[in-house]
Amino acid sequence: MVKDMTKKINKMVEQEAMKFLENDFNQCFQQMRHYDSQIFGIIKFLFTIYTTIIGLSIGLYQLGNELHLELTLPAISSLIVGLILG
Repeated sequence: MVKDMTKKINKMVEQEAMKFLENDFNQCFQQMRHYDSQIFGIIKFLFTIYTTIIGLSIGLYQLGNELHLELTLPAISSLIVGLILG
């Protein structure tokens, strides 16, 4: 009788421990998915900034060539600012 009660109690404790571990596991990976989405958002933002800076530099360089102006320095300085900020 005592062994049966002990087995039932052990089984209940084991079931509760499994529920706790499953809940803990789900919370852990939910937090990791949140961090992954934040990192992905930051990467998209940085890609947009770098694309804009490169486009600005190429645009300044080509405008300088068309108008026979020396816009190489502003193009290079925009690239340098992009490297410093990134």
